[in-house]
Parts: sequence; structure tokens; C-alpha cells
Amino acid sequence: MGRQVRDGFFGALAMRQLRGMNEIEVRVKLPLEERKDIKNLEDFLIRTSDGIEVPLMDVVEVEQREAFTSINRRDGRRVVNVGMDVEPANSVSRVLASMQEEVLPQLRSDFPGTT
Repeated sequence: MGRQVRDGFFGALAMRQLRGMNEIEVRVKLPLEERKDIKNLEDFLIRTSDGIEVPLMDVVEVEQREAFTSINRRDGRRVVNVGMDVEPANSVSRVLASMQEEVLPQLRSDFPGTT
């Protein structure tokens, strides 16, 4: 489902063609008017594994939340800055120790290559 929605809004690669030394990608996506408003998801059709088309809202639950507005990079790698407010304030060292000893090792295990 996710791939179908992404392809509809950002384009699915239909063809690659070489022109001299350049490669041209042809992408297929929804018309601009249908991509402008998130409310168009209500009319978006998904093709099931059986080949049947059903409305997206019949098979998913949509929850609107805040998303990243930009991708920051350092030395070509994505960087995410995380901040926190700790109550009581004298617990900061305990929280940082927990992050270093428990949370970060688990993240590195779940997502190899994370530094």
C-alpha cells in the first residue's frame, strides 16, 4: 500500500533511457491537481494482491502527525538532533547514562550503521 501511495504522489519509475552520456528517467504519477491536497487520499484506489481496486480509506487508518521538514547532513550522512527536557533537572546525568548504556546500543543493533 505504501509503495502505491508513494508512487501516485512522487512518481513510479516507468522507464530509463540513455541519451548520449545522460540517463533520463520517466516517472508516472497522479496529475498535479490530485497531488496538491492530502484530502485526495480519500479517493485514492489501492490494488490488492487479488487485483481488486479498493478505496485506500477502506484498508488503512490515517493519523496526521508532525513530520521532518528537512533532512540535515554532516559529511554526506543524515543527522538527527534529539533534545529533551528532564524533570527533575538533577536527573540529567542519570538519563544520559541510560541513553548511552541501553537506548543507543539497542538502536545500533536494530539499525546497523547508525552512529
